[in-house]
Amino acid sequence: MIRRLPRASVAQAEPPSRPVQPPTRVLCFSDGLVEEHYTSGKEFGEDQLINGVNQLERTGCGIRAVTRALSHTLKQARGGHTTDDATLLMVEWRG
Repeated sequence: MIRRLPRASVAQAEPPSRPVQPPTRVLCFSDGLVEEHYTSGKEFGEDQLINGVNQLERTGCGIRAVTRALSHTLKQARGGHTTDDATLLMVEWRG
């Protein structure tokens, strides 16, 4: 299950940390991904991203399939075009 971690400030000397146990996946993304808008004008947003990832995670998809599906979902919602960078990186720690 994907959850939000505390945001780190540029001025922070030490970023927030959270202990993890394998298997753990970490999703990193650029602001262009969540600030993108559907053709209806509604923002994609972090909640939509988290919900989408969690739905895919329940299907048992590998990380390649999850990131590919998220990328396709956003592109389809935008009619095949994006207006900003939409970088997505997921890493998995298996221990």
